Amino acid sequence: MASILSPKRPEIAIDFGTANVRIIRRDDGILFDEPSLCCFSRMAGDHDLVAAGAQARAMVDRTPAHLQVKRPLGRGVLQDIEAARGLLRYAMSRAGGRRRLRAPRVIIGVPADATQAERNAMLTAANDAGLGEVELVAEPFAAALGANLPVGDPAGSMIIECGAGTTEVAVFSLGGICVSGSVRIGGATLDKAIADQLHMHHKFLIGDLTAEQLKLDYAARRQAPARTDGETIAIRGRSLRSKLRRRGRRRSLLRLCDGGGGHGHGGF
Repeated sequence: MASILSPKRPEIAIDFGTANVRIIRRDDGILFDEPSLCCFSRMAGDHDLVAAGAQARAMVDRTPAHLQVKRPLGRGVLQDIEAARGLLRYAMSRAGGRRRLRAPRVIIGVPADATQAERNAMLTAANDAGLGEVELVAEPFAAALGANLPVGDPAGSMIIECGAGTTEVAVFSLGGICVSGSVRIGGATLDKAIADQLHMHHKFLIGDLTAEQLKLDYAARRQAPARTDGETIAIRGRSLRSKLRRRGRRRSLLRLCDGGGGHGHGGF
């Protein structure tokens, strides 16, 4: 962690999350910010990268049998080295533009409680992708620096980082992490809970992307100053009752979004 604050700190920082991957270059800001998704060809044993990032996201739930969309990370840790390698190569090529980023010094965020095996897997993917000197940093520490918290002060500072795959809490003092805790639950868990709720109680199927958008729309409605409890949100999915795709309207969405149980109120 000390190297982040040193004069020879890394040139590139990579936030490799379960939902999105971001590449930031010192003095230039964000160079790349797209979904953490890859699409591979499965024809004749071939596993060539067909699309990645936003292009792969557009192919979710729409691919023919010979194509497969993969998510390199699950619950904050690497679960597919091949997909991670392909996505990192794609992201670095896009981030470099016409000026190719040749083996830069890089830091990559990992969960504070990542095991040595999980850390080694991330380093392997980064090296295979052609990155230069790679250092792993605890994500809560990187988030604290990004939030300009006084992590070097004797007085403690705390941060809560909520990602798609993990939620982490850490307390910092004198440039280090004093105590931290994490659970492998995040925004993606809520997406699945929303999809399961509609499936179990309304026999209505929606995909991961629709569930995520429904969550974001609901959160935006909750934060609106002129919110009314009777508002509805339109979604598209497939009804198991009619076996046809149809449009649903969800009122008050889910009590689980309000911190309650998994029961919904209202209907389609």
